[in-house]
Amino acid sequence: MEDEVREFWEELEQEIGEKIELYTIGEYRGGDLPFTPPKVGLLYMSSTALFFQTFPKSNWFSSLVGGMGKKKKKEEEAITIRVPVGSVESAGVLKGSFLSRIFSPNMPVIRIVYDDVDEEQKEVLIATDDKGREMIKRINAYQE
Repeated sequence: MEDEVREFWEELEQEIGEKIELYTIGEYRGGDLPFTPPKVGLLYMSSTALFFQTFPKSNWFSSLVGGMGKKKKKEEEAITIRVPVGSVESAGVLKGSFLSRIFSPNMPVIRIVYDDVDEEQKEVLIATDDKGREMIKRINAYQE
């Protein structure tokens, strides 16, 4: 299992052409990404970009019965969003209400505002663990 995990990250690094510095699981909560929240995926970053990658999805029942059916349902493909660190206008952790901090204290929501390739300002909100806070610190440090 450990070898498979290491191999997964090595292949992903080859695919993006950079070393991945931090990674965690995140839940897309809102913003301008091309899918409807909530959406769980991998949140990872290199020295030049932040990435959010959804998981491929298929019908769980089809997966369970495998090849019994003649026609396989189409799988939803993984989507990867890349936000160059240099395009980030602001990055921070949202301060929730008192009640939200009580009921979900370990899930900070990070907010990133960036310019896309068309120079349009976009926003993304992702709930994550403390690694998300570290990513925000690094993005802000890269911008200084």
